[in-house]
Amino acid sequence: MSLERRGRLRKRYWLWSGLLSGVALIILILAGNPFQQGGHLPLLLGLGLVALITELLLIRYPLQHGYTDRGIWMSVSTPIVAAVLLLYGWQMGVWLDALVTFGAGLLTARLKQSHLRWVWLNTAQSILCAAGASAWQIGAGYTAVFDTLPSFLKAALALLGVLGLYSLINIFLVSVTVALAEGVRLHWVLRESLRGLPRETLPMFPLSLLLMTVLHLYGFAGSLAVLAPYLALRQAFILYTRQHELYHQTIRSLGFLIQRAHPYTGGHLQRVAQWGRKVAERLGLPPERCELVYEAALLHDLGKTVL
Repeated sequence: MSLERRGRLRKRYWLWSGLLSGVALIILILAGNPFQQGGHLPLLLGLGLVALITELLLIRYPLQHGYTDRGIWMSVSTPIVAAVLLLYGWQMGVWLDALVTFGAGLLTARLKQSHLRWVWLNTAQSILCAAGASAWQIGAGYTAVFDTLPSFLKAALALLGVLGLYSLINIFLVSVTVALAEGVRLHWVLRESLRGLPRETLPMFPLSLLLMTVLHLYGFAGSLAVLAPYLALRQAFILYTRQHELYHQTIRSLGFLIQRAHPYTGGHLQRVAQWGRKVAERLGLPPERCELVYEAALLHDLGKTVL
């Protein structure tokens, strides 16, 4: 990439960041002071703490059996924000999303020693997502769900609409940011991101519906009860991932064991595996298939070497 093109992209990126920041600040001003949210301030702080903890303990659920490198990190703060938007209004939902994203971003930036500018940029994007998703709630007339909970099906459809709109806005904002920051085509980033929209939205829906139900019936104490199955599910996926990581390591160890027993084959298996993966990548195979080609190439001499 030429210096001139890099300079243009950097200028556009900073203009885009300034635009997001300005709109986000206007939304926060319109949302009002969170300390004047009536009797909901303790609930806001409590839910913010729960969402912050879950945001730092993300769930990564695999998409295909046997591949630990293919999965989606599911944020539980988004289902909490969606439930709060429907129950308590867009103002509280916007502030909750802003506080959680900013707090989690600060902790993550400190641990990973990354730039703090990304913290505010992510926070601004989350504010716009929450405010945009509330348009579905207001437009559909679900402004008093907390006082008179509608039928289960009606509430579920409203919640699904909020989650879907939140995800769509988030995909668009993140895609524009990535396109400007990395210098790639926007339509390519959007196309790749939209492919995963159903896989990202649908798993959050039952959790968000459960959260909305227990918040309405039991208040903040009910949200704490949801943490137990969440942590259990997270631990199950961690064990699943570790099991298949050991499986992949076993395959690689078999290839190295062959070369150890027969030194004249030294380096051959690695070269074949590396070239096989490069060919698979050039053919446009998905990442999990490229990894499968690599591992198959490591073992392609197993039978005849043993014989």
